[in-house]
Amino acid sequence: MKSMPLKKIIVVIPLLIVSLTILSASSQTLTKEELQAQKLKKIESKINKNKQKIKPKQEKKKKAEKTLGQLQKDLKFTSLKLKRTKRQLRNIKLDEKKTKKQIKKMSKSYKKKEAMFSKRLTQIYKTKNMNFIEFIFSQHEFVSAENASYYFNMIMTADINLIKEIQKIL
Repeated sequence: MKSMPLKKIIVVIPLLIVSLTILSASSQTLTKEELQAQKLKKIESKINKNKQKIKPKQEKKKKAEKTLGQLQKDLKFTSLKLKRTKRQLRNIKLDEKKTKKQIKKMSKSYKKKEAMFSKRLTQIYKTKNMNFIEFIFSQHEFVSAENASYYFNMIMTADINLIKEIQKIL
């Protein structure tokens, strides 16, 4: 009879081993699921932390892009303004050259007319125009009174025009 219990023991031991293996495997399966759940929670918390870090950076990026767009707009406006100003400067320089040429021309004209006027004044003082005026108003056979006043008016008109031209230049 001793062998029977031994047989039962031999049968019971493998059953125990199998049941223990199943139990330990099931407990290990639960721990693996728990480990995966813990890993998942850790990953989710890291994702949330990273999202919190990314959000301000995305806002900074949007602000930087907006500022960059404004700067590009300002740069384009300034470059157009610079081109316009350069064009105006070029036109002003051309006008300045033209004006300098006109000044030289007017200066020469002024000097010429001034010399003519000076020469005319010298002639008037040298010839003592009183004799000329007396000649014009005196009756001579070859010069009529009409002709004398006509020539006198012509000389006076020429002198007045010369004085007016000099005044215009000044």
